[in-house]
Amino acid sequence: MKEKQLDEKKINSESPEDLEEKKEKALETADISEEPSKKTKRKKKTVTEIKDSELDLLNEKLLRIAAEYDNYRKRSEKEKSESFSNGKIFVVERLLPVLDTLEIAAAAESSDAEYKKGVELIISLFKDTLASLDVEEMDVLGKDFDPNTCCAVSVEENGEQESGTVLRVMQKGYTIGDRVIRPAAVCVCN
Repeated sequence: MKEKQLDEKKINSESPEDLEEKKEKALETADISEEPSKKTKRKKKTVTEIKDSELDLLNEKLLRIAAEYDNYRKRSEKEKSESFSNGKIFVVERLLPVLDTLEIAAAAESSDAEYKKGVELIISLFKDTLASLDVEEMDVLGKDFDPNTCCAVSVEENGEQESGTVLRVMQKGYTIGDRVIRPAAVCVCN
C-alpha cells in the first residue's frame, strides 16, 4: 500500500513540462518503431520479388531441360530404328547372292527330281524369310526403265517394244519399303 502511495506522489509531483517531454519521447519512440516495420515490409517485398524471379528462372531451366531430354529421347529412338534398319539391310545384302545361286541351281537341268524339289523348297523358305523382313522382289519386266531401281547392263533392238522398256531381268532387284537394297540388272530396249 505504501508503494502505491509513493508512485502516486511521483506522478503528481511531475510538472506538466515533464509530462510533455515524456509524451514527445513516447511519440518519437512510436515513430521509430513504425519505420522499422515499414522497412521490414519493404524488405519482405523485395525478398519475395527476388524469390519469385528466382523461381521463374528455375522453372524456365526445368522446362528447357525437359525439352532437351525429350529431344534426346526422340533422337535416340530414331538412331536406334535407323541402326536396326541398316543392320537388316546389311544382312540381306549378304544373303541375296546365296538366293541367286539357289535359283541358278533350281533352273539347271537335273535328272534327280528329289534334288530339284529340295532346292525349290529351300528357295521358298528363303523367300518367306525375306518377306518376313519386309524384303520385296522388284517387278520391272516389261516396264519403263527407271535408273533409281534398275541398272542397265545391255541394250537390244526390238521392234515390238518401246524404247526404254525392260526386255529381260539378268539379276533380280530387291527393296525394303521405299529403299532399294539391290537394283535389278536388266536388258533395255533401244
